[in-house]
Amino acid sequence: MKQKAIVREAEGRYATVEVSRSAMCDGCVKQDCASHTCAAGAMFGSAKSISAKAKNPIGAAVGDTVWVESADRTVLGYAALVFLMPVLVCLLFYSAADALFLQEWIPYAAAAVGFAASFAVIGVVEKNKKNAEPEIVITDIIGGSTEN
Repeated sequence: MKQKAIVREAEGRYATVEVSRSAMCDGCVKQDCASHTCAAGAMFGSAKSISAKAKNPIGAAVGDTVWVESADRTVLGYAALVFLMPVLVCLLFYSAADALFLQEWIPYAAAAVGFAASFAVIGVVEKNKKNAEPEIVITDIIGGSTEN
């Protein structure tokens, strides 16, 4: 996945980049997120940006507009982890409890426990990823410094 970003900090081999969350607005007919009249944009924060640590092999400086890339499988893997895993674990816990117990309420309780447990697993994965080597790489400088 390739996106445009702005370098906010540069420290040796790494940089902190800021990516605007505008992908959800790209296909919108209104193109009116700036005035906050779009319900989806207001709900999901279209005007917000995301900061991430990236490898900086080309020596981009603070304020540079750059292209950043990450593997598609990484992006899809995180999406599956966050969106699919809770639902699948919830269904798994429900099905197992439904097969093992006769009381009607137990499968529902097991599903809730599974749902909560999946977010604990997501938290552990996220914590481990923060300490790992960044998977985002600055590949090209588009423009010079945007700061004065």
